[in-house]
Amino acid sequence: MAENKRIQILDSAAVIFSKHGFHGAKMGDIAKGAGIGKGTIYRYFESKETLFQELIRYGMEEYKEGMRKVLNREGNCKEKIIELFKYHGYYLGKYIDITQVVINQEGLMPKKLKEEMVNEKMELLAMIEELLDRGKNNKELRENLDVGLAALSIIGSISNFYGKELYYNRKEFKEICPEPMVDLLFEGFN
Repeated sequence: MAENKRIQILDSAAVIFSKHGFHGAKMGDIAKGAGIGKGTIYRYFESKETLFQELIRYGMEEYKEGMRKVLNREGNCKEKIIELFKYHGYYLGKYIDITQVVINQEGLMPKKLKEEMVNEKMELLAMIEELLDRGKNNKELRENLDVGLAALSIIGSISNFYGKELYYNRKEFKEICPEPMVDLLFEGFN
């Protein structure tokens, strides 16, 4: 029950921080959105800064868990990468406003949280490298593929592709088709 309450608070915080930014967000509004009293928040989070930092951790864990689910589905390497793109687009579309708040409030992140974020990115990179290694072993990918560079290309492409489509072109997640981008990655420029 306590974990459910904590998640309710985090979900409400994501909405309120998205609408008002970190400094404009009020703990009372977060509590109201979670259906609890303001004092209850402080049983779970000692301050607004702590709540914000835990929201970032919660988001990283949710993203990683979603990636794991995609990677554990049936399908070949290319199909899984298409699904990774789609999952990233879904996730970014869901949290498009809060991601901007997080970027703009980097100063609120202690060194430890920044290190955790780097470690999470490295773990995600390793997950993609493992997928690519399996693709090489299954003869889906060329034998001399540098999986480290390929994984970096995939991660960079996912972020930039969906960033452009969602932020700049203001498309909805469901309107975006990642297959041409994945085709380009698999076929190269020649």
